[in-house]
Amino acid sequence: MIITPIENKYYDCQMANIATIATSYKREFYLAFMPAFYFDYNAGHNKLVGDCIHTYCPDGVYSDSIPPLTFHGIHLCITPCEDRLSALSVIDEGIANNLPIVVSSDCYHCHWSVFYRKRHLKHMILLDRKVDRSYVAYDPYFTTDMLMIREENLFLHNNTVFAFTIMPEPKIDNCILKRELSRCIANYSQAEISIRDKGIQISQAIINVCIEKELEGTIGVYDIPLLRKLKDLEFNRILYLEMLTKIDKLHGVRCLDVCETLRHLIGLWRYIRRVLLKCCIKRSLRGKESEVEQVFTQIFCCEQAIASELYNRFQEQ
Repeated sequence: MIITPIENKYYDCQMANIATIATSYKREFYLAFMPAFYFDYNAGHNKLVGDCIHTYCPDGVYSDSIPPLTFHGIHLCITPCEDRLSALSVIDEGIANNLPIVVSSDCYHCHWSVFYRKRHLKHMILLDRKVDRSYVAYDPYFTTDMLMIREENLFLHNNTVFAFTIMPEPKIDNCILKRELSRCIANYSQAEISIRDKGIQISQAIINVCIEKELEGTIGVYDIPLLRKLKDLEFNRILYLEMLTKIDKLHGVRCLDVCETLRHLIGLWRYIRRVLLKCCIKRSLRGKESEVEQVFTQIFCCEQAIASELYNRFQEQ
């Protein structure tokens, strides 16, 4: 197999690896975006506001059960290992069987990363094969270059190995597809705490944020966790919009009217992200509190409306 690294500014490191694996095997992967329409906020004592924001459904593409990818014939085996030696053994066995392998690493140890020896950030990289004692690796999130990583220099974040098996491409059952779409959106729309209430929490947290604290340990304003999470929320909705457009066309799941509302929502996320970027550069939200609160009210009313409508739409079709 020839690896073709896929660059896309909307992908996080997980999705960049999935896109690269799928494209290299000439597979579609648009249904991997099923868990992308999600938001959660869990306040924690002394935690940064950005670290309290969760942008991806917990039952996502790297869970034990991955309906989104299995629709495209891509199956995932997750192997948690007790130690580094066990993980390396699992990696080498998978590579010997020609399986694409993804491992969790740390940007701090990735010499090709802008965060190298500057910032600890969990990161995913793709291992293709082994030459002598070096792994041929790819990291399409940062570069399309082929990388060579010595075995002793391969940093493993948690000794968990993700092995992808490419099966014959299945025919997609539209009824099962709608059921899984409904299940994913239910994690958001049917949560115990309403989307609007979560929106109020994040709005108040941001209005009262200490920007200097958020900047601690970063390599600059653009690296602030809060801004990175807001970017993820915007980009995830762009990817979800792409998926909805495809399933409307290919699978008869009628949702183009919802897509128009989703485009409006994406614009709101982009707007608030830019407002907060300017505030972070100035190191102050002074004078912007009312605007921030009003925009977040619009955002989460829109999020609630879209999530509820999609849930009902997927249930009834």
